Amino acid sequence: RIAVLTGAQADIDDLLSIAQLPESILKRGPVPAANGVRLILSTARAQAPALAEALKQATNVRSARKRGDAVNIRFDPYDL
Repeated sequence: RIAVLTGAQADIDDLLSIAQLPESILKRGPVPAANGVRLILSTARAQAPALAEALKQATNVRSARKRGDAVNIRFDPYDL
């Protein structure tokens, strides 16, 4: 399973610094994208719920603290 994060590099870095990601996560990128940069996180299917929960919690923390701009997160997109 994969999660694609798109946004400003600083915002993605902030999100990842807060997120308690499972150890089995493989990071690919970042690469330039239309709205900043794109980072791909991939994991085994069994770890997908843990990845989703970690990203959700980190997004909630950033929102509560009103830190930076939003990071777009898509799970298992059809296109990259």
